[in-house]
Amino acid sequence: MSASEYLPASTPDLTALEGRRIVVMGTAAPGAAFLPSWLGWMAQVAPDIELRIVLTRSARAFVGPTALRTFTGAAPIIDDWETADGAALHVDLAQWAEGWLIHPATMNLVSRLAAGLCDSPAVLAMQSTLAPIVVAASAPPGFVDTPVWQKYTRELGDRPHVRLLEPLTGVSAFDPSIAGSPPAMFPHAASVLAEAIIRHDTKTEVGVP
Repeated sequence: MSASEYLPASTPDLTALEGRRIVVMGTAAPGAAFLPSWLGWMAQVAPDIELRIVLTRSARAFVGPTALRTFTGAAPIIDDWETADGAALHVDLAQWAEGWLIHPATMNLVSRLAAGLCDSPAVLAMQSTLAPIVVAASAPPGFVDTPVWQKYTRELGDRPHVRLLEPLTGVSAFDPSIAGSPPAMFPHAASVLAEAIIRHDTKTEVGVP
């Protein structure tokens, strides 16, 4: 089943993303397999977005770098100190990005963000910026009913520039007999980022911290 089968009935307004420098990050969840399709959709809806794609090391089990390169013209950045090749990748990403869209975001990634960890270049970059960050969580069955999830929600909710999107109710990719928690649809997450950038711009113009 392709990502196009999940397209919304109406196209979200991504005008605020036009001409912006956006990092799209994929982590090791099944939804990462759809990233090439979603990037193709984004290229049609908002062709002037400047994108950098970041993958966690484990995400490469779900999506290949070659497919992602097709839509950006560059190989995805692997979120690992060893592949940074001595460059200050965290500084570069933090200074470059005007917005972040993490889709899908595993609970490992969400927990690292919520805890304030700085253990990889992209995570350190996100901890070092006030640019809008939208995190589309992808969780294992039952996770969103736990106190741990509530804790992540509170901790990230205390950061005005971070928006944690609760997973949808779906079917587990590994056991169709149980309910799963796939991420919010990519178009919805992108529209949330567009709205966040508008609010961020407004606050910057009036000098609100």
